[in-house]
Amino acid sequence: MPQRATGYSSLRLGIRKQKKNVVTTDGDGSTRQIQRRREIILKPSCVDEYNQHMNGCDRADQQIQYYGLHKRKSNKWWKKIFHFLIEIAVVNASIIYNKTRPLVDGVRRKVPLAAFKNLLI
Repeated sequence: MPQRATGYSSLRLGIRKQKKNVVTTDGDGSTRQIQRRREIILKPSCVDEYNQHMNGCDRADQQIQYYGLHKRKSNKWWKKIFHFLIEIAVVNASIIYNKTRPLVDGVRRKVPLAAFKNLLI
């Protein structure tokens, strides 16, 4: 588990050949040298750490966006939150289900999220 640094740091990122200022609370503002296309560029260490450890939140959000019920329109704010929480619970349940499935011929076969939702019904 990586250690979290305290304090604020400011860095400058080049996105689509435009320089953008980014303020982050993670990291100490240090950079790492990497080689891209015959030139050495400086990459912020917090961006590198994010890319290494992004498996949790971003992948869950990505799965929710594919078949999300929370996109339904409603005038009641609590209905949107309720649908979103149900959707998160279903994604978490599918992850646990896939990790605890028995091995078949030495391989654990994963059930896609859409098929898992059909199993729930």
